[in-house]
Amino acid sequence: MHIVGITGSIGSGKTTFARFLADNAEKSRHFESWLVIAEVANAWRAQTHKHPNSDDLQAINDWLRLLAPIAAKICRVPVKYEQLAVSEAVLRDGPPRYAKLLEYLELVHQRPGLQQGEITEESKEMFRSLLQWLGGYFEKHVQSGVWYDEIIRRVQSTKNIELATVGGVRFPADARRISQAGGVVIQIDRPSIVTKDASEVTERDRSLIVPDATIINDAGLPELRSVAALVWRNITQDQLLTEYSAAAVQA
Repeated sequence: MHIVGITGSIGSGKTTFARFLADNAEKSRHFESWLVIAEVANAWRAQTHKHPNSDDLQAINDWLRLLAPIAAKICRVPVKYEQLAVSEAVLRDGPPRYAKLLEYLELVHQRPGLQQGEITEESKEMFRSLLQWLGGYFEKHVQSGVWYDEIIRRVQSTKNIELATVGGVRFPADARRISQAGGVVIQIDRPSIVTKDASEVTERDRSLIVPDATIINDAGLPELRSVAALVWRNITQDQLLTEYSAAAVQA
C-alpha cells in the first residue's frame, strides 16, 4: 500500500488532486482528518441538549466535560476534562486557543437551528469554527498527532487497497506520522489564490510542513490530472521528484 498525505491552503486543489491521483490506482481509499474531527463533533453535539452561552463559564465547562470521554473513545487516547476546562481569566481575556470555540457558540446563539443535526460534507463549511477549534486545540493542548495517529491506525487496518490518500495535512506532526508509516507528503501550491484565514493556528502551522514533493497547480484541470498520473507513476517506481508544475506537463 502507498500512503500519500496531501497538504495545501484552502482552495489550492487538494481534494481534486487526491481524486485524480486515486484514478490511477486499481483500489484506493481517501481519508480526511476533518472526518475524524467531525465524528467527535457530531457525538458531542448529539449529547448536547442546549449549547451554552459564550459568556457562561460554568455552562461551557459542563459542556466540555461531556467532550472528554467522547474524544477519548473515538481517538483512543486519554483525554482529561482538566485539559479542556476554561478558566475565568481565559474567558474574560479571550486568548486565541478558545477563539474558534467561542465563535461557534456565538454562531449557534444567532442561528439556533444549527444546534441540531449532523455535520456532513455538505454542511461542514457552516461548522468550520467548531472543526477548527477541535482540530487545533486537541493537537496543541491534548496530544500532538492525535488526529493522525487515529487516521494512520484506520489506514493500516484497511485491507486490499493499493493507495491511501490522506487529505488535510495541517500540522508538522501530521506529516511526521505519514512519513513514519512509510508514506509521502505532497503539497499543492496554487499561486493564483490568497491563503484564507492565515492567522488561524492550522494555517500557520501548515506552512512549517516540509513536503516530499510540491505540485504547482498553475494550469487547468486536464493538466492537473496529467500531473497526478505522472506523480503516481513516480511513486510506484520510487522516483518521486521534489517539484512538479501543471503548466509544464502536457495534458
